[in-house]
Amino acid sequence: MLIVRDYNHIMNLINEKEKQLFAEHLAHLDGNVSNGIRRLTWSNNADAFVHACRGSCRSTLMKIKSFQDNDSQIRNEYDKLGSTVLTNVIKRMYKLDEFNNIQENELEAKKNFFKDSFEKIRKLLIQTYQDLFMDHGPSIQREWLSTMRELDRSLEKALKSSVKATLLDFQHHIKGD
Repeated sequence: MLIVRDYNHIMNLINEKEKQLFAEHLAHLDGNVSNGIRRLTWSNNADAFVHACRGSCRSTLMKIKSFQDNDSQIRNEYDKLGSTVLTNVIKRMYKLDEFNNIQENELEAKKNFFKDSFEKIRKLLIQTYQDLFMDHGPSIQREWLSTMRELDRSLEKALKSSVKATLLDFQHHIKGD
C-alpha cells in the first residue's frame, strides 16, 4: 500500500507535459515496481521489495521536485523581467543633459539586472538538463527542446511586457494623470 501511495503521489504531482518529459524516469520506476510484483511470492522477503520500490519512488520524486523548483525560479525571473520599467522618470523639470544622464545610468543598471537574471536562468537550465535529461533518449530530447521553445516564448513575452511597461510609463508622464 505504501508503494501505491508513493507512486500515486508522483503521478498526481506532475502535469501531462512533465509526464512526457519524465517518461524514461517513470518507465524505470514502473519497471522496478512491476518486476517485484511479478517475482514476489508470499515466501519472499517483501520488506526488501517495499524498501527498494519506495527508494525508487523517492528518487523519482526528488528529480521531479528539482525540475519543478527550477522551473518555478525561471518563471519568477520572467515575471521580474516582465515588470521591469527601463527608465526612471520623476515628475519634475529636467535639463536635457541631466535627463539623458539619468536615463543612461538607469539603462545601465537595468542592463546589469537583465544580465544577472539571464545568467541565473541559463545556469538553472543547464543544471536541470545535465542532472535530469542529458543521458536520455531522443523522445526525451524532443520534449526538452519543446520545453525550451516554450520558455523562449515566455522570455520573449516578458521582454515585450517590459518594453510596454516602459512605454506606458512614458505615456503617463507625458500625458499626465
